[in-house]
Order: sequence, then structure tokens, then C-alpha cells
Amino acid sequence: MTASTDTRGLQVLVFSEEEDRVVFGLNMALTAALSGREVAVFFALGAARWVCAEHEGPCGPTGLVRQLVEVGAELHCCSACVHEHCHAEQGEGALLEGVRRGGLASLVKRVSETHQALTI
Repeated sequence: MTASTDTRGLQVLVFSEEEDRVVFGLNMALTAALSGREVAVFFALGAARWVCAEHEGPCGPTGLVRQLVEVGAELHCCSACVHEHCHAEQGEGALLEGVRRGGLASLVKRVSETHQALTI
């Protein structure tokens, strides 16, 4: 598989449970999106809790997730991680609006399409 040289896109992989690290990474993603870059954010492992509807709040990571949705960033969360970290209804309402479930294969595909990746 050959990776594209297109550097307009930025893929951010968020796996940390530490709020400060997640806020820093999501702020970077938001800045990139507001600068005209195509941004995709993938939440995995313990970071899935930051996109669970039950944790929604006006600021912190969930506030930044809403802002990323508003600017058109693609937001995905590991399907298995949703079951592990979101304790609300396991249907589509388990995640914040604008966040879709995704598998690791979709993450690998997106990362292979750009050289620009950030891991938080």
C-alpha cells in the first residue's frame, strides 16, 4: 500500500484518558480545521469516554468535540471501546451527536491516505 503525499488532511488518534492531554490534542485539531485542513479524529481505548453522551458538558473535551463537529471534522470512535466505556443506551444515542462508530480498519485506511498524523 502506498501512502498519498496529500498533506491537506490531518488524522488525530486520541487514546489518552488524561483530560489535559485530550484538550490539548483536540485544540490542535480544531486549529487545523479552522485553518482549512481536513481533520479526522479517532477516539480509542479509554479516550472513548470523552465522546460518550453521558459525559457531555459545556467545556472540556466534550465542548471541543461539539466545536469540531460544527467545523466539519470527521469524528469516529472505536466500536468496541463504546461498549467498554459508554454505559448509557448502547444504540446510536450512546455517542455525542456527530461522532460515528468506526473500526480500526477505517483508521488505518485514513492514516495511510495522509502523512500527517498526531497521536494523543
